[in-house]
Amino acid sequence: SIKSAMPYIDDVRIVRTLPGTVTIEVTESYPIASFSSGGSYWIIDKNAKILEQTTSEGASDTINVTGLQPIMPAVGETLALGDEGALQLEYLRNLLSAILSYDFQDGITNIDISNENDISFDYYSFTVKIGRGENVEDKFWLFSASILKEHDLDGG
Repeated sequence: SIKSAMPYIDDVRIVRTLPGTVTIEVTESYPIASFSSGGSYWIIDKNAKILEQTTSEGASDTINVTGLQPIMPAVGETLALGDEGALQLEYLRNLLSAILSYDFQDGITNIDISNENDISFDYYSFTVKIGRGENVEDKFWLFSASILKEHDLDGG
């Protein structure tokens, strides 16, 4: 398939319009985060699809995710954490989607998801604890509002 041969492709949609037009719409995956496993770094998108295998330098522009126990990571495949890690994977996907939705990817350097009941991330010089990965959109809305309020109080 195109998506497994070219991992940076998120979605492909082919539309045929009669009499003879074919339109191909391609959506690119965004490399948001990375994790370390087996001496390599693996870059993932918001859906935890593995986009590439790289070095620590190659992953330096992504959010570092710690606390994962990946099972045989492979480029083009979704990150596998086994049955024990299913909830952890769901929380990670929710968190990465929220980070992109609120455009916080440039300020977040690290996510610690080692304990699914005590998830945290580093936002600039702050460590933000969000607890369980449930209702992440609501938690990010509150976080965003508090950041804006703090910014307004500082006169910025």
